[in-house]
Amino acid sequence: MIGATAGYNYQIGQFVTGIEANLDWADITKSQTFGDGSTSKATLNSLGNVLARFGFAYDRALFYVAGGYAGGNLTGSFNDTVTGLNYSNSGWRSGYALGGGIEYALTNNISIKAQYIYSQLGNKTYFAGTPDAVKTGLAVNTLTTGINYKF
Repeated sequence: MIGATAGYNYQIGQFVTGIEANLDWADITKSQTFGDGSTSKATLNSLGNVLARFGFAYDRALFYVAGGYAGGNLTGSFNDTVTGLNYSNSGWRSGYALGGGIEYALTNNISIKAQYIYSQLGNKTYFAGTPDAVKTGLAVNTLTTGINYKF
């Protein structure tokens, strides 16, 4: 995954609150083969979050928790070897994200960060109305690092 983040923080004493939005390009794929030779494949093409952040600043470090909206573009396909039919579907899935991290100010304008975010994009039924209907849920665990520039 690779992407960009934009946000705003407000500090009162040692307490920091803010909002952060990010959008990442992803190429995360999971495939499965069934006993009859049929296959399914799911690919996460992009993942984005809009998160509220609440933290505590200590010296040049910020320790924070975050939570809010998560969304992603997912493509799914199913190849049914019994019927010879192929199905595919893609679309934007919405859910929630929770996590936290640490950010450290190297200078007054540049900081580095490491964070963990759990994103749950909810359940969806693919190929509804067919014998091959599949209900899926998508959870994404990300551990990211980044460099921030403060204006």
